[in-house]
Amino acid sequence: MSKRRREGYEYIWCPKVDISNVIFLIKENASPYLEINSDFINEDFQGENNIIEVNPYIRFNHIFSDFLYTFKNIEEKKGYSDLINKKFKNNLEHNALAYLRELDFVTGTTVADIYCEYILKDIEKGKFGRNILKYFRRMSEEDRKIAVLLIYNNISTKIENRKSFELGIKYFFTDSIIYMDKFEDKKIIVYINYKKDKINTAKIRVLESLFLPFGTTLKCYWEHHFGVIGVNDTMKIGEVSVF
Repeated sequence: MSKRRREGYEYIWCPKVDISNVIFLIKENASPYLEINSDFINEDFQGENNIIEVNPYIRFNHIFSDFLYTFKNIEEKKGYSDLINKKFKNNLEHNALAYLRELDFVTGTTVADIYCEYILKDIEKGKFGRNILKYFRRMSEEDRKIAVLLIYNNISTKIENRKSFELGIKYFFTDSIIYMDKFEDKKIIVYINYKKDKINTAKIRVLESLFLPFGTTLKCYWEHHFGVIGVNDTMKIGEVSVF
């Protein structure tokens, strides 16, 4: 996220599409972080009837709340054609959202920027838990961005939490090694060729709290790899941790 975009955003974002071939409609029940359906974000859009469902409540509640309330009241009144009313409502939604989309595209706003901004705010408000917030504050600004991007990637791609944990380890500690216990699915061992200090420990704790399932046992070996019989490089005196 660039510094000039670190405050809020005013317009909806979506990828380049031919507006004549799609319909934007409001989705009332949506993820608190996703403004458009995740398949479309992943550039794998094959929506039914070319419909792109949009969550307007993240940034545009002040625009659409009265609009939706008014139409709800109209629908409850007798004497109106449901078909005509729905078609008119859908046309208004599409035109408004398509226009907002164009404004976002012109200003260069990206989907990752928007979602990461809101995720970051929720972390800082303690919505992810006090424990995560405590360790998150110890991390550098750049490392915080990486953690937020990992959360966004986890939400938008729906990958397994453990995979997100592995990606985080590789981002923060490039030459680390992750071992999965063959017989114990909830046991993970990580070798980290870095010193154990408050900042590095904070990174591990954030990843553990965010992505590891409850009940998972995590064991970290810092600087020195544990000894493996028959592998001479791991059996050097002064460079071996006890397993």
